[in-house]
Amino acid sequence: MLDLRAPFSNRITYGKDSTESVVDIVESYCYLKGLPIERRLRFDLAVEETSGPDAPVGETPPVGETSRSRCPLAKETSGPDSARTYRVIKSGQRLVIFRNVTDEIDDTAQLLEILADPRLASVRQLDVNYDADQDALRQHPDLREVYLITTVDFDTGTVWEDTSP
Repeated sequence: MLDLRAPFSNRITYGKDSTESVVDIVESYCYLKGLPIERRLRFDLAVEETSGPDAPVGETPPVGETSRSRCPLAKETSGPDSARTYRVIKSGQRLVIFRNVTDEIDDTAQLLEILADPRLASVRQLDVNYDADQDALRQHPDLREVYLITTVDFDTGTVWEDTSP
């Protein structure tokens, strides 16, 4: 079953040899929604269990398609002051963000930090996996809509035509 709380650890087994591989949830979502990808970004931002507006957030460099914070942790770990990976796709005025979600961490400040990045100007809609504080995110001056991505979004596959006489 698809786990959107931990989108980077979903695996699939395929083929006669039962080959196992990681599912690229971000790319799959964009494909199923028909979103052309203009820009791919990665942010590794510091998060705390008691995150809020004053929580420390990693800084992103001003240039480059891949952004990493100056936070020394490059992979996601648990506990206070950990780095959380955010995979971000810009498609027109739409932004898609996937990150691992835990109940203990409110990462609204980090999501707003990403929205403030100048490379993501003109974003009007945010699609974010699993759960987020939609009311707080709508306080962003340009954001008009926040959409929570659920497993139902991945059930919208191909429609098969009936060819029987």
